[in-house]
Amino acid sequence: MKTKRGLSPGVAIILLIAVTVIAVTMIFAFVRPWIQDMLSDKGSCFQTMGEVNLVAEIGSVESCYDEENGEAVVIVKRGSSDAFELKGFVIALDLEGESKSFEIIDGQNNSEIKKYNGEYGEQLSIPGRGEAITYVIKSVLASKARIAPILKSGVTCSETDDIELILC
Repeated sequence: MKTKRGLSPGVAIILLIAVTVIAVTMIFAFVRPWIQDMLSDKGSCFQTMGEVNLVAEIGSVESCYDEENGEAVVIVKRGSSDAFELKGFVIALDLEGESKSFEIIDGQNNSEIKKYNGEYGEQLSIPGRGEAITYVIKSVLASKARIAPILKSGVTCSETDDIELILC
């Protein structure tokens, strides 16, 4: 009579552990690059906090809304951190639950935005590290401005600052 023999319990446990280790290694190898990409962009967004701000005034120029000309004046100041590369930013102007957003991208034109004392449609630039630039935006009445950085990778971060606009 033939006797059937199976694997000993010790060998079965070792095989289960080996299969589990191989499976976990394969999953980790597949998922790791994807997670690193996500974390690198979000990490950079975290580093923009406190580094891209709206300023109430610089010298005699104030962040305000000019009701007569239908323009919002906003001053954007950049911190000195070199932990991230900035492509531009989104400025949102709010009034009573409504909002209109404007993108300011380094080196691009925008017919609704100009630098202070500049012309609409001119090429725009963004502040360098430690600098501030005043922008004038054609807009409907606005009581508040918000800013969100856009990284070189194209990721638009969460808002980093907001400011109440006074009448000019």
